Amino acid sequence: MKCPYCKEVNPPQRAKCAFCGKSLTQSQGVDGDREPIQDHLALAVLVTLFCCQPFGLVSLVYAIQVNTFLVGGFYKEAKEASEKAWE
Repeated sequence: MKCPYCKEVNPPQRAKCAFCGKSLTQSQGVDGDREPIQDHLALAVLVTLFCCQPFGLVSLVYAIQVNTFLVGGFYKEAKEASEKAWE
């Protein structure tokens, strides 16, 4: 069975990935159905450097949180952070 997170191949009887430790049965088929979440990191950096530092720094914090949440498997929180980074 192929891990949906790290894409490594595991034996079919395993419940957790031998490489990343994430569950192989929990999100099977779900990750491919989700739309990608943009982190808006490049935009946050440009705003911070060339426009308005206070707003840019806040946007930068949320943009960094997007990838942190995605790595942890928190899709809803990543989407919310992405929306706040864009505001």
